[in-house]
Amino acid sequence: MESFGYIYFGLWGALAVANLYVLFGAKDAKLKRTLFPISVILAGVLVLLFIVLMGFPRHVLYIAIPNVILITILNLKLIKFCDCCGSVVRGEFFSVPKHCHKCGAKLSAG
Repeated sequence: MESFGYIYFGLWGALAVANLYVLFGAKDAKLKRTLFPISVILAGVLVLLFIVLMGFPRHVLYIAIPNVILITILNLKLIKFCDCCGSVVRGEFFSVPKHCHKCGAKLSAG
């Protein structure tokens, strides 16, 4: 079981490094729009996998699954990418951003 911990946290580390590069290193908004949903869904799966493999009682999943789904949906809806400058634009207080905070360009719906 100890090797599971190394593998699990290694996956989290790899996901974190990949996210940092994609979100803040890459300038291509289309690439970000392609990879970001994959990373958000993978993060949710890793959280649920952790709960299962740590042996939590089954009723914990009844609470965790809807919360992971909600957080995933919010991340996908409230984080946008600017086509002009490639900046990550986050919505505040559940509002979907309409303009880039960095260059002021109007954000596309996608």
